[in-house]
Amino acid sequence: LGLPGNAENVLLTTRGTALTIKLLKMQALASDDDDDDDSSSSGGLATSPPAHQQQQQAAEAAEAAAAALASSSASGVPRPAWMRELQGTVTKWLAALPAEPYAPLARSADNIKDPLFRCWERECSRGLALLKQVRGDLHQLLAVCAGEAKQTNHVRSLAESITKGVIPKGWNAHTVPRALPVSRWVVDLVERLAQLRRVSDNVAQGGDTMRNMPVWLGGCFVPEAFITATQQYVAQAHGWSLEELRLTVTTGVADDDLARGDAERARRSFLISGLRLEGAQCEGIDMQLADTSASQLPLSRFTWARRAGGDAAADADAGTGDGDGDSLTLPVYLNSSRVELLFTLPLRAVAGAGGGQAPESYVVYQRGVAMYCSALVGGAM
Repeated sequence: LGLPGNAENVLLTTRGTALTIKLLKMQALASDDDDDDDSSSSGGLATSPPAHQQQQQAAEAAEAAAAALASSSASGVPRPAWMRELQGTVTKWLAALPAEPYAPLARSADNIKDPLFRCWERECSRGLALLKQVRGDLHQLLAVCAGEAKQTNHVRSLAESITKGVIPKGWNAHTVPRALPVSRWVVDLVERLAQLRRVSDNVAQGGDTMRNMPVWLGGCFVPEAFITATQQYVAQAHGWSLEELRLTVTTGVADDDLARGDAERARRSFLISGLRLEGAQCEGIDMQLADTSASQLPLSRFTWARRAGGDAAADADAGTGDGDGDSLTLPVYLNSSRVELLFTLPLRAVAGAGGGQAPESYVVYQRGVAMYCSALVGGAM
């Protein structure tokens, strides 16, 4: 079948990840009122229901927990354990999510012509809008948990989703892996806002700092829009058409690579971080098959080069030409679920450390070698 030697380990790892996510969600449902636990255990030993009944009972428990949110707060009775835990979780999330992470990007007659600025302006606006909605929902939920406000259908839905460990529907502003726990989603949002804060600071400084900064591609709400913006930036700066450009990659570069390198090439290059390669190892533009699991690539440089027939100097630094027989086109996905394909990158397949011949292209494709931008993982529903 062309599978790698560690195919069984990869399968077991995927199953283990899905099991861990389910256990994390069950942990929230397991926290119930002590009185309810005592009353349920007073009748003696209970038999375990079938699996489908357990799932139905878990869903009913989450709905009942949300329904009890108003009555216990309004009547002044002691709050159940799940409500106290929910209040603690919401408080931690509000502390982690900054109220004002960054200033909105200021438009001017010059920067509005920059494709990179327009891309980051959309990203920053989207981040602020999502943060406003999330913090507003959490404040409403916290007020109800504390007995300071009455419950609404919206708050009830929030409590039900968070108790189940599911991302609330109103928060799904970008693509994430299926069945991603809401706790991990909040951590990821904090990391995305931190990158947008760096972007806002670089825009305020002016110059080429926005172009030279390393970008965590998986932290963009729309990663493919950023790649398109870089292509438009290069085409606009050099007077080339978009169809003449192709994207190349070089891994393992330094933070100041663009500043130290060729000035003309630097204007066509962008630093990308957080890429992960599955099924192979990569150094520079050379890739060799490996039986290891996915590994994070060092800081990489994306360069837009002019296709054959254009500027010779632009073609020379491409590394892998369109006509090279050993050049392979690898898919780049958003995350390890491989559901959303973003773009493709050319790499050169070389022989492994033991020597021999470079692998044929069909062998690489059979092994499922691919890149992805985000380390987020989900599980089966």
